[in-house]
Amino acid sequence: MELSDVKIRVKQIVGCIDDDELAHSLEDALYRDIISWISNLGVRKNVRLICEEALKTEDLPFSRWCA
Repeated sequence: MELSDVKIRVKQIVGCIDDDELAHSLEDALYRDIISWISNLGVRKNVRLICEEALKTEDLPFSRWCA
Protein backbone atom coordinates (compact mmCIF):
# COMPACT_ATOMS: atom_id res chain seq x y z
CA MET A 1 0.00 0.00 0.00
CA GLU A 2 1.27 3.44 -0.89
CA LEU A 3 0.31 6.89 0.35
CA SER A 4 -1.16 7.62 -3.08
CA ASP A 5 -3.49 4.61 -2.70
CA VAL A 6 -4.78 5.91 0.62
CA LYS A 7 -5.27 9.42 -0.77
CA ILE A 8 -7.40 8.00 -3.58
CA ARG A 9 -9.56 6.09 -1.13
CA VAL A 10 -9.98 9.12 1.14
CA LYS A 11 -11.14 11.11 -1.92
CA GLN A 12 -13.66 8.34 -2.68
CA ILE A 13 -15.05 8.70 0.85
CA VAL A 14 -15.24 12.47 0.47
CA GLY A 15 -17.03 11.94 -2.85
CA CYS A 16 -19.88 10.03 -1.23
CA ILE A 17 -20.17 12.07 1.95
CA ASP A 18 -23.91 12.56 1.36
CA ASP A 19 -24.42 8.80 1.67
CA ASP A 20 -23.58 8.09 5.30
CA GLU A 21 -23.85 4.32 5.02
CA LEU A 22 -21.57 4.11 1.97
CA ALA A 23 -19.04 6.58 3.41
CA HIS A 24 -18.96 4.64 6.67
CA SER A 25 -18.53 1.33 4.85
CA LEU A 26 -15.66 2.70 2.75
CA GLU A 27 -14.03 4.18 5.84
CA ASP A 28 -14.24 0.88 7.71
CA ALA A 29 -12.78 -0.99 4.74
CA LEU A 30 -9.92 1.50 4.49
CA TYR A 31 -9.08 1.13 8.17
CA ARG A 32 -9.26 -2.68 7.97
CA ASP A 33 -6.98 -2.72 4.94
CA ILE A 34 -4.45 -0.42 6.59
CA ILE A 35 -4.41 -2.42 9.80
CA SER A 36 -3.89 -5.58 7.77
CA TRP A 37 -1.12 -3.92 5.78
CA ILE A 38 0.61 -2.70 8.95
CA SER A 39 0.36 -6.14 10.52
CA ASN A 40 2.26 -7.61 7.56
CA LEU A 41 4.96 -4.94 7.46
CA GLY A 42 8.60 -5.44 7.85
CA VAL A 43 10.43 -2.15 8.01
CA ARG A 44 8.78 0.24 5.59
CA LYS A 45 8.81 3.97 4.94
CA ASN A 46 5.79 6.28 5.03
CA VAL A 47 3.88 4.26 7.65
CA ARG A 48 3.16 7.37 9.71
CA LEU A 49 2.07 9.39 6.65
CA ILE A 50 -0.21 6.61 5.44
CA CYS A 51 -1.87 6.28 8.83
CA GLU A 52 -2.29 10.04 9.19
CA GLU A 53 -3.89 10.27 5.76
CA ALA A 54 -6.38 7.51 6.47
CA LEU A 55 -7.34 8.98 9.83
CA LYS A 56 -8.44 12.21 8.14
CA THR A 57 -11.78 10.55 7.48
CA GLU A 58 -12.54 10.64 11.21
CA ASP A 59 -13.20 14.36 10.86
CA LEU A 60 -15.60 14.03 7.92
CA PRO A 61 -19.17 15.07 8.75
CA PHE A 62 -21.27 11.96 8.18
CA SER A 63 -23.18 9.68 10.51
CA ARG A 64 -21.50 6.37 11.22
CA TRP A 65 -23.96 3.53 11.33
CA CYS A 66 -24.63 0.18 9.70
CA ALA A 67 -27.90 -1.25 8.48
